[in-house]
Amino acid sequence: MVKNASVIQRITAIWALSEAAFGGVLHAFQVPFAGLFINAGSIIFITLIGFYGTNKNAILKATIIVLIVKATVSPHTPLNAFFAVTVQGLLGNFLFRSTSHFTASAITLGIFSMLQSSLQRIIVLTLIFGKNLWDSIDIFGNYLWELIPVVADKNSPINFSLWLIAIYVIIHVVAGVLIGIFSARIPDWIEREEKGYEGFTASVSAHLLQDGQKKRKKRKMFIRPGTIAIILLAAIIVILSYAMPDIDSSAGKQAIIMVVRSTLIMVIWYLFAGPLMRKVYYRFLIKKKYKYVDEVEQTIQIMPHLRVIVVESWNNAKQYKNIKRLRHFISILMLAVFTVEIPDK
Repeated sequence: MVKNASVIQRITAIWALSEAAFGGVLHAFQVPFAGLFINAGSIIFITLIGFYGTNKNAILKATIIVLIVKATVSPHTPLNAFFAVTVQGLLGNFLFRSTSHFTASAITLGIFSMLQSSLQRIIVLTLIFGKNLWDSIDIFGNYLWELIPVVADKNSPINFSLWLIAIYVIIHVVAGVLIGIFSARIPDWIEREEKGYEGFTASVSAHLLQDGQKKRKKRKMFIRPGTIAIILLAAIIVILSYAMPDIDSSAGKQAIIMVVRSTLIMVIWYLFAGPLMRKVYYRFLIKKKYKYVDEVEQTIQIMPHLRVIVVESWNNAKQYKNIKRLRHFISILMLAVFTVEIPDK
């Protein structure tokens, strides 16, 4: 595969599509571990830019373009999503300045990206709900634990919240290692798929010519399941504190305080702090937009065509199952992104 600016531009465009469209779908349908899937996409595309890019700052430039497109196409994206992309881009730009340790760099990017994502979620939950959230989980967890007949020692409380945090972080770190290895192998898979797929790319080109721009439906906003679960947990703790004499009566008050505290913090964030920080961040992106105005416009123009390529690639991979289907899908998707001639608007 030839390393050129066009390839990098298309990888940047499909990364922007992943962030703006795929991320929006995952959040709209409240898919569990949505951040894990979105981060996985970023790791893959940053790794590919690191492999095919000839400019040492290609990843940094691509990151800025993706952030601008994300802010343009999905202006209501949470600020933590912009922060995550920024951190991933900066780290990727540092790691892939040299490709001499390409696989190690991809794995390192995967580990730190996923670690940052998991810790960010834990920190946000702690800031919003306070230590009372983890105390409530411990109280409820130990209450259920004591109901199990086979449990011998019921007098030693278990720190369920700590175990929950540890498992959550470990899942993300392991996923980071696997995604890093997966990403590092994609260039080899693309090279293998390159032979014999002229018919597929021709079929995709035909679909692109027939493609009409469809109107996007507005997505309804729903309360996150995680927030509902925490409110239900607080309600259960309040009920148990009055119904069960074994449970400290102060636990109910702490649960009420947790809900009141989180409500006040979210009101302040969404009405005042969030919009202010968003303005500051967007002002920075607007300054960068003038510098990369052509690249941003070209990226937005080809994104609808990339949607067609994604669908055609997924349909082509239906003959495979599980991980083989994913591997085949990514390989022919990137091959099509690199080679298919995208019609001008």
